[in-house]
Amino acid sequence: MKEQEEQQGKKQVKDEKEFAVFQVDKKFYNIINKDGNTTVYMDVKTYVDQGRTMIPVLQF
Repeated sequence: MKEQEEQQGKKQVKDEKEFAVFQVDKKFYNIINKDGNTTVYMDVKTYVDQGRTMIPVLQF
């Protein structure tokens, strides 16, 4: 009986994956998911400074 109550209380979760792909020295990034690609344009480029990749997080 308790097992049936637990089964009813569970929600179904979709296994949906989404990725954002940034390229150095570009003012856009691509969002890749099961529906395809979406290009999003930014105000500034990603860049490398002292070996670290800088990504404009406010845009993401």
